[in-house]
Amino acid sequence: MKTLYLCVMALLIMGCSNSTQEELQLEIDELQKKNEVLNTRVRELEMNNELIQKELTYWYDDYDEIYFKSKGIENPVEFVDSSLRAAPELIPLKAVLGGTMHFSKIQLLSKCWLIADYEDGHILGRSLYEFELQENGKLKFKLIQSIKD
Repeated sequence: MKTLYLCVMALLIMGCSNSTQEELQLEIDELQKKNEVLNTRVRELEMNNELIQKELTYWYDDYDEIYFKSKGIENPVEFVDSSLRAAPELIPLKAVLGGTMHFSKIQLLSKCWLIADYEDGHILGRSLYEFELQENGKLKFKLIQSIKD
């Protein structure tokens, strides 16, 4: 009797563990499918991001990048951006109401031109700048035109 009882219990336990294993396998399969879908979506988004980045830098192309790299500047966009941000005196508007003028958005247009937005929290403007890489490795900026928004 005990043997029969033990056999029945063993079968029940094995049956339960088999169904648990099957449930776990189904869950694993579902998660793998979701993972594949998400990986596909990530690849699509990366491709879209690359296209958007190319559109954002339409005027600043690979040839401009090559020019800077030939001069020893590994990250030209960051170099120009930080050089202009370090020179807030190039902003043609004066701050008002205790604000401090600073550059907000800077976009390279070529190896010698850029457009920049600036503001102090109260007023804002936009300017077109010409720049030139000097022999000492620093940039010299020249204001071409500006507007107050």
